[in-house]
Amino acid sequence: MSTVRAQLDDAMADVEFVQVPQCRSRPMDVAVMASFKRGCELYAQQHCDSDYSPPKSGETFYESWPCSDPPSNS
Repeated sequence: MSTVRAQLDDAMADVEFVQVPQCRSRPMDVAVMASFKRGCELYAQQHCDSDYSPPKSGETFYESWPCSDPPSNS
């Protein structure tokens, strides 16, 4: 263990020891990261399944226009 720590110190990486929780519950980062990771997977799946191709000729395409209406074509 000391050689690993020495190599990490040489690489200027911070070394932090995380002890086992006293109440035997899951660490907070595991509980939060599981739901966050699932959300990322759902977003990536939706993005891959949706058609985000540019509009065909003759179609109107608007990007998001926050707090206002899209410009008129007049």
